[in-house]
Amino acid sequence: MKLLFKIFLSLLAFFVIPSVILVAVLNLAGTKVVNSFLKLSVNAPARIEKFETNWLLTEMVLENLRIYNPEGFPKGKLLEVGKFLLKLSPKSYLLFKPYAEIEIENGYLHFVRRSDNATNVAVAFKIPYERAKVKPLTFEVKKLKVKLYVETLEKVRYTAEGIFKGFGNNSEFEIKGFGNLESKETVTDFTVYNWRIRNNPLLSTLAEILNEPKLKDLILSKIEGRIETKGDWLIFSERDTKAFVTNDVLFAVVHKGSKYNIKTKEVDAEITLYLPLKVTVRVSGTSDSPKVEILKLKGQEVKEKIKTLEEKVFQNLLNKFLPIPSTPR
Repeated sequence: MKLLFKIFLSLLAFFVIPSVILVAVLNLAGTKVVNSFLKLSVNAPARIEKFETNWLLTEMVLENLRIYNPEGFPKGKLLEVGKFLLKLSPKSYLLFKPYAEIEIENGYLHFVRRSDNATNVAVAFKIPYERAKVKPLTFEVKKLKVKLYVETLEKVRYTAEGIFKGFGNNSEFEIKGFGNLESKETVTDFTVYNWRIRNNPLLSTLAEILNEPKLKDLILSKIEGRIETKGDWLIFSERDTKAFVTNDVLFAVVHKGSKYNIKTKEVDAEITLYLPLKVTVRVSGTSDSPKVEILKLKGQEVKEKIKTLEEKVFQNLLNKFLPIPSTPR
């Protein structure tokens, strides 16, 4: 009995009491500790207002995280999170692998890419990137809500919703997916609502050829599809991605099997436009130098006119929409 009591006292002295003290210190000084860590690790002004954890260190909460743009970028916030909640399973401590639930509420992101390919994200978080001459790009994500379920990095599920602001438009979006982050393989179902397309070169040219001025300013009421990532490839897998206008009228389809490489910019896509006429094209090559082949189109006269939609117009189109913001490497 005395031996058991001594073992109990030893456990109390070496594990329980230090853990209690550690948690107490984290709750009392955790906010300062996190802010000190942010100051050392982020190359931009950054701070949180509050940090809390439970006694088992299985639940942690950050409130009002704000990271501002680094020098050389517009003034203002880069990232803001109203609430970040991390729930760790005890298995994480026993197996030294992540088993967790993560929730983000009221998130905000302002992405900026300069003409030298530097991004505010890469500079702020000290991520290496390749210098290159590119078209400047900026977009915002507002009212972001994310839920992430992690059973090691090889088995991850996620949902997200929010508002995307970019290309002169505000659009709501929802995504739901799963994947293996170790091998960079994911499958994501997505829906975008009320996407307004202004001054798109493809649609502007079509509007002139077909005398349809409404095409110059088009609202897609819904875009829905599934996209798969395999390494650097984005693949429209399993089903077509469809875009609709008002009253659920089908406007365009990116056919399943179409793909794009975010590193090499290779593209291999088959697209059908249903309004104002039905035309199917195949786009190959790269987004910098695309090759466009008209596969199906009725009417020889229109076919002759529509040749003006080929390389130059599609190049502008792809350069504007396909190159996802350069992934820092």
